[in-house]
Amino acid sequence: MIGNGVVVYPPRFLEEIDQLRQAGIAVGANLALSDHAHVIFPYHLEEERLSEAGGEGAIGTTGRGIGPCYQDKVGRTCGVRVGDLLRPDHLRERLRFIVPRKTESARRSRATARPRRLTLTRCATNTSVTPSGSSRT
Repeated sequence: MIGNGVVVYPPRFLEEIDQLRQAGIAVGANLALSDHAHVIFPYHLEEERLSEAGGEGAIGTTGRGIGPCYQDKVGRTCGVRVGDLLRPDHLRERLRFIVPRKTESARRSRATARPRRLTLTRCATNTSVTPSGSSRT
């Protein structure tokens, strides 16, 4: 039983079920997911990325949106539960409430986030770095 205190990212959840099956472990009626478990949405991943990009408050998260999803769960206004996914009309209404708030929050976070640090990957793609640290394309 995956209980109501857990947050679930559906694509990863399905990947894990496939991995279990590929390992020869039967998955079916022996696995239950609470309809009260909260769902991680792509906006949770973006919220976490933006909070880590801010610099000062970065805590070194996994980047999987777990923290922001738990914040929504505890905050009780923007959380979406697995059971909500089974009620499309209700889910649509929930998202009409949530998405504008998340969009505005992300817009504000992007405006205050520090620019990303120069990484080796960015350096290797169409950019060369001068000895002074500035870049040119």
